[in-house]
Amino acid sequence: ATIGVDCGEDNLGVAGQYGRTLVMADVRALPFRDASLGGVHCSHVVEHMQPHDAHRLLCEADRVLRPGGVLVLQAPMMWRGFWDDLTHVRPYPPCAILEYLRKASAPLALPRVRADYTVIRLRWRYAPLRVGNPYVDAVLHQLSRWGFPWVRRNGYMLVLRKSDGR
Repeated sequence: ATIGVDCGEDNLGVAGQYGRTLVMADVRALPFRDASLGGVHCSHVVEHMQPHDAHRLLCEADRVLRPGGVLVLQAPMMWRGFWDDLTHVRPYPPCAILEYLRKASAPLALPRVRADYTVIRLRWRYAPLRVGNPYVDAVLHQLSRWGFPWVRRNGYMLVLRKSDGR
């Protein structure tokens, strides 16, 4: 079963229209038992947090994920429009997240969450290229999905698997 979590009543109201199971909660203190979930998908949340809160989000996701569980994080990167949203605190690139979930050689400012997550996939999102012609724009859109070098990364999806403890 899928359970949606949000701390905003308005967001839960919209999601509730689709017949989903919803819980009002803060991702820094999830209301689930330890090792009780097979997956956690956190989409466009971490960039709204201060570093200590982002660390707490990672700790909570790790706490509720069972061994072998999957953690999916989606977030924007720094791009021209990033600061147009007043609630954006800072971008967290995937390498920063991975420092806290895998073995790292560099010293960290906050405690490591775990050192045993494996990257299943890192998929970059690219800024769209547009010239105003729908046919040319369609070709440019396809090229940007492939990540051509002139296209700037503006977000990512990071898929990780928690070690199964073996």
